[in-house]
Amino acid sequence: MKLNSLLSAVIFSLFGTGLVAQYNNLDFSFSANRSVRNVENNLQYQMSPLRSSLLKVRGLTYREERLSFSQENQISALELDLALDRKMLRHSFQSGYQYLFDYSDLEESFQPYRSKTGFLGYTLGFLPTDSLLIEAGVKGYLRSEEDRYLLGNIMSSDGHQLFGRASAGAGFGGVRAGLGAEIDRKKMDWEYYQSASLNAYLHHQSDYLAFNNNFNLSQRRDDLFVLGPDRTVPDRIRGLYKLYDRQKRRSLLYSGFLGYSPSESFQVTLQEVFTQRVIELEENVVRNNADQVNQASLAFSLAPWSKLGWNTVLKHSYAIKEFSNAQNTRHTENRNLGTNLAWEYIFGDTLSAGVSVDLQITSFPDDNNRWDNDLRNIRFNLGNVHYWRDRLKLRNAIFWNLTDDVYINEILSNNNKHTNSLIYNPECAILIGDRLLFNQSYLIRADYTDYVYDEADKALYRQLSLEYKLVFDSFPFIARSQDQRWLLLPYRNKGTSALLTDLTFGFERNEYADYSGSFYTINFKNTRYTAAFTLKHDIQDVYYVLKPQYSWGTWKEYNLMCGFAWKFTDFSLLEFSLNPVGESLNELDWRTSVSLSAHF
Repeated sequence: MKLNSLLSAVIFSLFGTGLVAQYNNLDFSFSANRSVRNVENNLQYQMSPLRSSLLKVRGLTYREERLSFSQENQISALELDLALDRKMLRHSFQSGYQYLFDYSDLEESFQPYRSKTGFLGYTLGFLPTDSLLIEAGVKGYLRSEEDRYLLGNIMSSDGHQLFGRASAGAGFGGVRAGLGAEIDRKKMDWEYYQSASLNAYLHHQSDYLAFNNNFNLSQRRDDLFVLGPDRTVPDRIRGLYKLYDRQKRRSLLYSGFLGYSPSESFQVTLQEVFTQRVIELEENVVRNNADQVNQASLAFSLAPWSKLGWNTVLKHSYAIKEFSNAQNTRHTENRNLGTNLAWEYIFGDTLSAGVSVDLQITSFPDDNNRWDNDLRNIRFNLGNVHYWRDRLKLRNAIFWNLTDDVYINEILSNNNKHTNSLIYNPECAILIGDRLLFNQSYLIRADYTDYVYDEADKALYRQLSLEYKLVFDSFPFIARSQDQRWLLLPYRNKGTSALLTDLTFGFERNEYADYSGSFYTINFKNTRYTAAFTLKHDIQDVYYVLKPQYSWGTWKEYNLMCGFAWKFTDFSLLEFSLNPVGESLNELDWRTSVSLSAHF
């Protein structure tokens, strides 16, 4: 029986019982473009057929097709879970079915792959108190799959899965602590894994002090099987799973947070995250590797006056990536210090200044430090926001970046360089009435790169961009702007529908130049113009958007975005989008998507 038919039968039987469901959800999505097509269905259904019981039904179908060549993948699954609560005991019965299909014409020697798996399980939970849980369960599996080497040959396997978990928690004096453990073991004819984990937490929250500590330790072992040809049978070749390798994975994770706020004007926070992962294989030892990362940050927030704020953040991270038999083991250290001062001298009018320093050190100790690299970036920023007669908003931002890129080894020292970057970003927004806005945005940038050991080797990059946008919003715009200064202006009441339109024109020019002794010579440049119109309209529960856009200059692009959404219940939504895009009207990539989320 196909899964779609089986799923329909299950849904029909559930509705036929006349029982009231606690939770119903059906999600459908479809997307397609020139190269790929995807279809996905999800069903979740919950109800109580018996006293103190809960029945869960979960269904999934997913299909992907590659259109540029013949490839198709499909996954279908159906799961049923019935839970019964009886005082301190919780009984759970699980059953499920999964279907896999995989085919590609790039694999000429392989047949299409089909796999069918069914399972049946039981779980018993013991809950003497709300803070203590002990649970154990078992599942049995049956699987059949088509041989990828011999047409018509079915490969069957069976096995079981054992799992258990326990968790306990307690609270005292505003502090919450807990401990948990899990173990899982699955064994089939050509699939085996065993995993175990231990976790603990310690939390506290009060008016002045808060801390959170989380710890997790886990380990997993896998037997890796590979399907290959079996040539021992005369006159035919069939598939045979062989044990390829055994793999062990260990991980350790700790995350901590400490926050202290003695008053509203002062706050300090400390965060720490430590991660360690190790992968070991018995045979293919050259792939053994390990990761170790430690990240810490210290932040201060000080507001001595209501209109003045000062924030400072200090960050440090250290990472080690190790390989067993390779010379590219590397150590990376990052240090960052950033501080920013903001002053609101008039309501809405602000002046801010900041500086940040980033230092990155990368070393390769197993390769005689030949590729070691130091990178330093210093950034200064200055910003100002000013309102003129309430309706004209001026914003100015200036950035100055100094970057030094240094290679320690003399062979790579020709790559050492110093970059000086200047960026100016002014904006002007004019509010007309309560529904109309005219916004202007500009960006001027220049990067000067000096290669340290070659006086004549210099480079220049410069950029100029601008954007003009005229916006009409019947909501009205002021109510949607989230601007604290404009929200104080009078505006009309919001209605049940809203119409938003905007007309946009943009320009961008990029130029790349080399130094020729006394001046820079431009050797490459590109230009881009963009014109777009946007129409958005929502009428109570119906919403649609239309946005045509055309770009020209060094390259061309046609782009049309059409969208529609209908909220037919409080929690149900139907969405559709169509987006043709391309460099030519005769060769457009028609991207489309449909999604349905129904709660009933």
